[in-house]
Formats: sequence, C-alpha cells, structure tokens
Amino acid sequence: MEDVYNEIYSLTEQIPAGKVSTYKRIAEALGDPLAARGVAEALSINPLPVKIPCHRVVHESLMLGGFRFGIEEKKRMLEKEGIAIEKNMVKAEIFDDFRSTKILEQMKNEQEKMSKKVELEDSDFELIAGFDVSYYERFAKGALCLMNLDMEILEVRTGYDLSCMPYIPTYLGFRELPLFKKLSKGLKNVLYFIDGNGIMHPRFCGSACMLGLEANAPAIGVAKSKLLGEISENRVIYEGRQVGWKKNNLFISQGNKISLQKALELTEQFSIYKTPEPLRMAHINAHISKQR
Repeated sequence: MEDVYNEIYSLTEQIPAGKVSTYKRIAEALGDPLAARGVAEALSINPLPVKIPCHRVVHESLMLGGFRFGIEEKKRMLEKEGIAIEKNMVKAEIFDDFRSTKILEQMKNEQEKMSKKVELEDSDFELIAGFDVSYYERFAKGALCLMNLDMEILEVRTGYDLSCMPYIPTYLGFRELPLFKKLSKGLKNVLYFIDGNGIMHPRFCGSACMLGLEANAPAIGVAKSKLLGEISENRVIYEGRQVGWKKNNLFISQGNKISLQKALELTEQFSIYKTPEPLRMAHINAHISKQR
C-alpha cells in the first residue's frame, strides 16, 4: 500500500525557502484538491518539522493557518526566510511547481477498475462480522467481531498498524485495507458489515466494496453520513440510480455480493440498537484510549 503521508511530506520538502504553498496546492499535486484537510492533518503530525518545512504551508487565502509549535513560531520562521506577514496574511510568491506521482489520481483509477468487479446479487453466508478502525495520529487499531446468525459472539480479533494515509473522504478503503486483510485472514462464508459506504460513492466503490472484494464475500456499507445523492423517502438516489437507503441516522449501501433490498433487510435483522450488532461490537473493541 502506498504511503500517502510520505508523499505529502515529500511534496512539502520541495517548497523552497522564501516561498510558500497551500494545503490545496499540495492536495492538487496529490491528485485531488478535496484532500486539503487531509494534507493539513498530515502536516499537523509532521515527524521532522525542520527537514519537512510545513511552516511554509498556509491557507489558500494566504492566512497563516496552524502550526504545531504555535502561530508566533511559524511567523518567526517565515520572516527569517524573508517572507513579509501583515495581520497574519503572508506576502510571498506561491510555489506550485511540484514533482508528483499523483497518488490519489492513481487510487481513483484503481477504484474505478474495482467498481466493475463488484457483484450486486445475493450470495450465501453462514456467519456475520463487523469491522471498524479507530485512529490516533498515525496509530490505527482495527477490530473484527465474528458472530453466528443468532448474534452470539464467536471471536473478536484486534490488530494494530501504522496508518498509510490521513482521513481523506472517498479513499477510506485504502486506509482500512491493510488491517482488514490481517484480521479477516482465514475466514470463510462470512457477511461483513463495514463502517463506511459501499456503492454510495462517487466512483461506486467505497470501503465496503473494496473490503468485500478483498474477502470475495458479501459486504454491506453502514455509514453515519451521506456521502452523496438525494433522499427520496428512505431511498438515496445518485445520478438517477438508487445507491442506498436511509435508516434512522444511518446510510446503508451494497458493498459486494448483496442486493439492494437484502442489504436493508439484513441491516435491520441484525440490529438490536441502531447499528448492526457485529459492527457495534467491532466499534467498541476498536476504541483507542488516549489516556496517558
């Protein structure tokens, strides 16, 4: 899996002294201007703030933006490099001549290819599982809760990894895939509930599709927010096509090897509370305690 953090840091290293760039310009160099907040997240945990000059990255408006050592230190460092600052606005040439692999563009292309492999018809299963991941900076903890059809817990698997990318909407499957591969290893005849979208996605290939394809198993996306589309009654419509359901505060969509109607029925069948029980238990077990 490509490391998007390293790509962001590599791009930031290219900004010369005396110039600045912006979160959006770096996101564009990655291949998607909508990744600007992910760029800011990655730079907020910059491991080498001297070598990787994140103080040279500002908002598109040329406002200074944040800095892990404080805004006054960011101003001091920029002024030392000859950059004028007035009322927290930078007066400098903007650098955007990046040498880039366009890593997010590559990921988009991969999702488009994968979307053609997604199966939207029902497949048999004997067990159910929920999968979720939580994050603290680059530290990731995943949990998979395996149950029988009576919702009795058979096994809970947890694992840890160094995340390969910050939070960037529509690319979350890439972020979660390494831990999913580790935790689902050896499992067969399982239906997966995934905390994310399935075909309710601009490229019809959200994390539930990607993980369902990886496991060659039925998968249902259960998301907390609507990524796209319009709601008509309880249906989510995108480009004239129903891509999911709204159920309470959840958005349900097909991931793989499942029909639209069955995705809704199974979500309801295996829910004691609002969320399907395997997914609720996975969420509990994926929690990272930030106490020190």
